[in-house]
Amino acid sequence: MKSLSARALMACAGLVLAAQQAAAQYGSPSLLPLPPVTAVDAVTASYDLPSTGVSPYGSVFTSERQETVPSPPPAEGAIIPGAEGNTQFQEAIANEWGACDSCATGCCESRCGGWFGTAGAIVMGRNRANPFWTTYETNVNENQLMNTQNAGVDWQGGWEFTGGYMFGGGGAGAGCATGCCGAPGCGMPCNSGCGMGPGIAITYWGLAPMQGFAEINSATNELSTPINLEQQFGPLEINGVPMSTYFDNSASHRIYRTDNINNFEINGLLGAWNYGRLTSVPFVGFRYFRFDESLAFRGLTGGGDWSNPDDWAQHQNRMVNNMYGVQFGSFNNYMIGNRWGLFFSPKVGLFGNQMNGRTQVRDGNGNYLVDDFGNTYDIEAHKNDFSVLGEIDTGVTYFWRPNVFSYVGYRVIGIANVALSDEQFLAYEADYQGFREINQNGSLILHGVMMGGGFFF
Repeated sequence: MKSLSARALMACAGLVLAAQQAAAQYGSPSLLPLPPVTAVDAVTASYDLPSTGVSPYGSVFTSERQETVPSPPPAEGAIIPGAEGNTQFQEAIANEWGACDSCATGCCESRCGGWFGTAGAIVMGRNRANPFWTTYETNVNENQLMNTQNAGVDWQGGWEFTGGYMFGGGGAGAGCATGCCGAPGCGMPCNSGCGMGPGIAITYWGLAPMQGFAEINSATNELSTPINLEQQFGPLEINGVPMSTYFDNSASHRIYRTDNINNFEINGLLGAWNYGRLTSVPFVGFRYFRFDESLAFRGLTGGGDWSNPDDWAQHQNRMVNNMYGVQFGSFNNYMIGNRWGLFFSPKVGLFGNQMNGRTQVRDGNGNYLVDDFGNTYDIEAHKNDFSVLGEIDTGVTYFWRPNVFSYVGYRVIGIANVALSDEQFLAYEADYQGFREINQNGSLILHGVMMGGGFFF
């Protein structure tokens, strides 16, 4: 037993001695460093800057970055601490929109503003109005040959410009931890729900005149119009010549259409808010939209020549819709990478529509139709009503540099309760009072491609 006890004591002494030697060499086991932790789902940035795996571009106005430890204010002209861990776009925001004297160390409660703008080209077309039949084969009434839809306008190009300023002032929003907005800058909200302050944007776009033309000819003068050209005491006449001379048994009928479209907007931006990769910029503002359309129907007397003003006459309707109103909408951008984004921007408004119309019936020399009651057919008409205008823009953005981007997209505009020139034609040319009233229950759809570029600083 003594031998067993002695051996046990010697073993314990050996363990204690070994433990002391290990402690002397490595320190206490409780102070051993933890093994390094490898990031999960780490990605390699496509830019020179390292990727956080969290911050996408965001949008032209805001971005998102998680930062829990505030950094000291940067030296003048230096990159804001922490921005080097973002994408180039976020770095640009941090340095160009973020650095300002009003930001104290820690969480910024105010944000600086910045200018932005876009310029681009648009190519648009429009839907066709309800047809008004103008021409049939003489003595074959059922053989209708031409209507106002045949003079549909071609696609037309134009320009679009937007300029604006973000005022800043949108401090840390709900969900922002204390200090997280201190770096990399005032313009850098941290978590979902954060955003910049309000702003303003002014937009103008317009199209070159959209032209439409249709023509039908008959070598045997067998073109006539379904429009009734009689009045109470005989035929309607222009300078003593019956209108039927030009429009019935004619050698040629023509339809001319010209549409002019202009748009002006001034929108108040209600901040720019981040929700992960999605950035939303709601707005409300004033919009003026003008649709000016002229539609003319001409007839050439049998055996006549268009170059001779004595041989033709025309009926022309012009309608101008001036729409003024308030609209609501939002610009939404979702980043699918450091450079690529998808945008979707709906807007809708209720507009007062000031409609002005003019009907003229004359020959090639400028002589107007005068009816039996002495009414001259240079007729003006006016009406005020309401219209509803809605617009949806959608497309793709690509950032060439942190503050320079391009976009391409598609625009659709729908307007209800507008006055179209097609709807001002009447079955009876002698209905003078009818031409003094405006028919405004039409609808207009414009759609087309837009492309261009933008910047912010």
